[in-house]
Amino acid sequence: MSDNSLPDEIISEILSPALKVSDEAFSDISHVSPFSDYSESTSAYLLVCKSWLRVATPLLYNVVILRSKAQAKALGQALSENKDLGQFIRKLRVEGGYGAPMNTILRCSLNISDLFLSLEIFASDSTVGLCKGLPVINPTRLIVRARPYKKSENKMASKLVDALAQSILKWDRLVTFHCPGATDRYRTTIYHCLAKSKRLHTIVVPNADSAFWAFRTFDKCPLKVIQIEWPVPEDYLEKLPLDDPTFAALVRFTREEDVARTVPVPVLAQVGSVDMPPCLSPSFIPMEAESQAVKDVVWKRVLYFAMSVPELEHNLVRKKIPPRLPVLLVSKTFNRLALPYYYAHLTLRNLAAAEKLAAVLEKNPSLGPHIRTVWGELGVMDWLYSEDSQSEADPVPISSGHDWAADILSQTTGLVNLGNNPPYNRSLLRMPRGISWDAFAVAAKCSGSTLQHFSACLLKRDKASPAIFAHLNQLRLFDWTSLTIFDLIHDIPSDALSNLIDLRISCAHPSFIEALSQMKLPSLQRLLLNSRHEAAVVNFLRVHGGKLTELEYSCYNAALAAEMIRICPNLTLLSFNYEGGSGDPPEFSSQNTVAHSLEKIKVDSTYWFCPKKQEAKWDAFFAALKSDDFPKLREVQFNCCTWPTSERKISKSSWVRWAEGLLEHGINLTDRNGKKWRRRLR
Repeated sequence: MSDNSLPDEIISEILSPALKVSDEAFSDISHVSPFSDYSESTSAYLLVCKSWLRVATPLLYNVVILRSKAQAKALGQALSENKDLGQFIRKLRVEGGYGAPMNTILRCSLNISDLFLSLEIFASDSTVGLCKGLPVINPTRLIVRARPYKKSENKMASKLVDALAQSILKWDRLVTFHCPGATDRYRTTIYHCLAKSKRLHTIVVPNADSAFWAFRTFDKCPLKVIQIEWPVPEDYLEKLPLDDPTFAALVRFTREEDVARTVPVPVLAQVGSVDMPPCLSPSFIPMEAESQAVKDVVWKRVLYFAMSVPELEHNLVRKKIPPRLPVLLVSKTFNRLALPYYYAHLTLRNLAAAEKLAAVLEKNPSLGPHIRTVWGELGVMDWLYSEDSQSEADPVPISSGHDWAADILSQTTGLVNLGNNPPYNRSLLRMPRGISWDAFAVAAKCSGSTLQHFSACLLKRDKASPAIFAHLNQLRLFDWTSLTIFDLIHDIPSDALSNLIDLRISCAHPSFIEALSQMKLPSLQRLLLNSRHEAAVVNFLRVHGGKLTELEYSCYNAALAAEMIRICPNLTLLSFNYEGGSGDPPEFSSQNTVAHSLEKIKVDSTYWFCPKKQEAKWDAFFAALKSDDFPKLREVQFNCCTWPTSERKISKSSWVRWAEGLLEHGINLTDRNGKKWRRRLR
């Protein structure tokens, strides 16, 4: 150890927050354990250096959480080899039976003050060790977890209940009890022994229903507090006998409405309510001596933020922003300078809003060039797909009206973002209103030199010219949702869409895909494909696949996966979208090409249904990923993956089996949130 190392006291202060287990988590009796998050073990801190090992060991053992037989076995062995470790244990949480090692753990941990036991015991989980070791300790607080009104009738659970009841009579220091719920026959033995001991002064119950029951059951105990853990709704207050002075003096609870008041209010919502100090000089005029040009520059910068322009620019659907209209009414100067910011980023909630915007632009055309974003309802028709449609059938117009979109887009010559709805989703029967082809053509000609983001549904046109795309050379993100048929004989501009990076084909006629196949698209990197037209898709990928680094494909044909790997050699991310639920997995077994660049595979599905026959196919999918064909693969993400939260569920989980198989090859299986499986002790 070097001479300039920190004193143990300072190291302890540094490590204590990292190793601390909150009492709220320790005493949590929820069915899903708060410790089932599979995060990195805090024991890793002990491996940093010898001084950390020495200082952190007592901190680590202060609160012990046991969630598996392997953990109990390892702890029992450690305590047997080093008797001093048991002296550090003050709180012990046992979420199962865990067999004979529990006897060793309890006998070596005589300083336990807080004990958590779970009565959710399965027949295969032995409680012999717990039953033998419970009489040896003498805790001051007991926390019991049991699912309300669910009785475990197996032999092991019954033995644990009997052993716990007998131990309670001997525990002369036990004064605090966390009750799992109201009365039922299964826990009567435990409650009877607690009442008989006449030592409890604090009872913690989960809800208001259990409070008065606890008051009557433990009326012979010297109670000081009955704490209701969950917030009490207003209508439940009438059920509490608060008119009983003895009960009212004991019960402690939090009103549900009081909890709601303590929720932090977003900062933006508080801006208008800030208390401003009184002005020292009411006649003071800011920048009175400056020229009008200087004043305008300063106030424009202030109003840029006051009108929430940055928030609207980067988050188009944000709802909680301060009211902006009052700023325009402060003065004529504010109105003149802030009006362009007011119209810079627009969200049109309905067609009435589009009609009003068109009227404003007709009256004040100078506002048009200041508009940068138009998002929302711009269409002239609704689209409707039949429920049993399995193909990209023609949409049926169900209403029509004036083409306000064409009027608006003809005035907006500096548009950067244009969209009428989120990307296409076949799970929705009703599609958004479609923008007319004329409106799209107007936008391309008037804003083509500035438009960077287009995401809108277009009404079908029977014969359109792909020459229109020549106007869109600044476009970076192009989300196409339209069954428009393109003329592939003439006017296909090969240099169109030269800056396009992100292409999303949500719904398209094959002629659109063929038209893009005849363009160079030199900047293309990301592609989303939702199309059943396999020939057009494969042809497009053969032309542009070498440019792609990310590809998402709606998995209509699982056998196409191997072909995608072959013709898209530079992919780092490959995603498969199963619309409507899980299906057959992508097939890589026929692949003869090494995916040199692929780092991540992602599978999206709305739900997971995997019968035994299909599970065998997924076994083959994961087996293929372990081969030498995927040398850089490091992550496989399933948005429908749910990690099990108990030892019993872990032993039966296919996700765990697949994850541990991939871990042997350095590949992580992750869920929707990117949480990966961590190998447990065995």
